[in-house]
Amino acid sequence: MVSRSPVDDPRISVSFRGLIALENAAKRLRKSFSFRPSGMFAGRHRSKIRGQGLDFEELRPFRQGDTLKQVDWKASSRVGKRVVKVFSEETDRPALVVVNMKASMLFGSQTQTKAVVAAQAAAFIAFLLADHGDRVGGLVLRDDGVDSYKPNRTRSGLLRFLRGVSQANRQLVTDVVKDQQGPLIRDVINQALALSGSNGTIAIITDSYGFTSVEVDLLRTHSMSHNIMVFVVSDPLEVSYAQAKGLVVSDGTFQFRLQDNDEEEALYRQAMAEDVTRLRDAVKLSGLPFGILYSNETCDKQMRHLLMGGVG
Repeated sequence: MVSRSPVDDPRISVSFRGLIALENAAKRLRKSFSFRPSGMFAGRHRSKIRGQGLDFEELRPFRQGDTLKQVDWKASSRVGKRVVKVFSEETDRPALVVVNMKASMLFGSQTQTKAVVAAQAAAFIAFLLADHGDRVGGLVLRDDGVDSYKPNRTRSGLLRFLRGVSQANRQLVTDVVKDQQGPLIRDVINQALALSGSNGTIAIITDSYGFTSVEVDLLRTHSMSHNIMVFVVSDPLEVSYAQAKGLVVSDGTFQFRLQDNDEEEALYRQAMAEDVTRLRDAVKLSGLPFGILYSNETCDKQMRHLLMGGVG
């Protein structure tokens, strides 16, 4: 049996082709009757920069005050009740997808690494934003720098960004991790704000390391002018000590097995679980659109759940 290189293992890294393959899933979600962006992609700040057209937003149940002209009769016959089409002004806003590909993302205890889920989420969101009519770009955060892709409405521009995400992901697998802090997530957020202008969309995809209440406050401050959404990628081991019991951990020199006792559980929660919980609570209090993505579930399924009102 031929062993597979880590860089070719889909549980550890993603290919450019694999990211492109998510486009169809994103388009199916966008056209779904159950699609509920809840402000994530629709935003609160409409623009008529490009033309005077209308952009299809979503299908929703018929409400008091709606007229029969608004009813989509074909869709209504499919679902067995009246539904109406919701339109918004056509947009041409810049949209930035910020994705973390630093060393902390190369971790996964069960199915795949956090880096794989983050890369797939970045592609999924980029395709949704492009389909919505926005100019899509991105920032890829690495241990030794930041790759910047200016918002572009062309498909070639979108594919350049996705290729950059794939390359950073694979570099994370092959390169030796340097003993350095690297760029901070707050600095990358400031870059995204500068690139998105006065009224853009910013999607943050990261884990909890280095993403604190300071970053949350920065995003909240700009949420009145920008459409901001936050996706935190986590692994089951980071939120549940029960998942870690019996595992052997090492710092490269010493090893020890995690035991079932209260003292170790308290230390574990303090070191890992509390970071995720604290960040989740801070984002919820900020009112920012927020979702948690887990490394032990497929990205496609999780994005459907987050953006279809809990329908999975």
